[in-house]
Amino acid sequence: ETKANSNGPDAYYAGKTQTNMIEQSELSYVIPAELGTCYLSPAYQHMYNDFKKTGLLGPDGDENELISLDQIEKGPFVKSIITDQQFDNDGPVKTLFREYPETLDIGGHDGKFPPIMDFEKYQIVKGFEEVYKGGGLSAEELKKLFPCFLKRFACDASEYIKYHIKHFGVRTPFPSTKGRVQNDIFSTNIYDFLKDNGFISLLGLMQFGYSLQGYGSTGQGTTISAFYFMMWVTPHTFRTFIHNDVKQIVIDGLGKTPDWFKTNVPVVGALSKGWGNVWNNLKDQFEDDTTSEGKKKVNIKFETTITQIIRDKVK
Repeated sequence: ETKANSNGPDAYYAGKTQTNMIEQSELSYVIPAELGTCYLSPAYQHMYNDFKKTGLLGPDGDENELISLDQIEKGPFVKSIITDQQFDNDGPVKTLFREYPETLDIGGHDGKFPPIMDFEKYQIVKGFEEVYKGGGLSAEELKKLFPCFLKRFACDASEYIKYHIKHFGVRTPFPSTKGRVQNDIFSTNIYDFLKDNGFISLLGLMQFGYSLQGYGSTGQGTTISAFYFMMWVTPHTFRTFIHNDVKQIVIDGLGKTPDWFKTNVPVVGALSKGWGNVWNNLKDQFEDDTTSEGKKKVNIKFETTITQIIRDKVK
């Protein structure tokens, strides 16, 4: 819901969206804090363009702009991961951290494992944990393996992209035909799918690209189908989450640079003035939209109880 600018402070409209514009004294700009609808992926670019054409983004020069929340190469880190319950005390990462913390280079110079890790480092370290856990390797053995892991990660990333294109083609979010997809993709859960197909090194990457967006668990025991997972983690989405140091290795592994590696449309975007501003503009348009007899085409009723919704003649 979004608080209306008229009809009293308790008037609401616009479904599940509420935007609170927050000012902070140390910042020169206002932050749109979204409660409900928030992010925009490349799949919504057509809708954003339509909003612009119809005036829902506001006047030229003062538009509700699409801003990128993607990680900028060599820029400040905008994504961090909480490490609690992600690494076993006797697992490969903490074993290596206790003996050779400089090998991992994840902070924690006070001897304490970092509670928060920037996303680029996390995706590699979490992948290392998943690949080598249960192997009983010593800290010395793990120290030799870790410097080579980035290349292993990049190769697995290339293979995932190839695998996705093989089964889904270039269409999103669904493949052109169901018959194109192997049956075990429908019947296998996400974690087992990643492990069985040699993609478990990418689990940390997938946790951010999938789980943190609210689509479900990628952990052991999840019941969510790998097919649903692949609907969301497309090559285009995957591109932005990949560690910057391995992107070129991934491109080399694909044999050529696909168009979706060159796009400037952010995978994680947001509206500079929030969704609430869109609905405010839409409300104003509704109030101005009248018939030839001067009657409003759309009436917004406040403080009403919704008993049913009819869409396309379906209740």
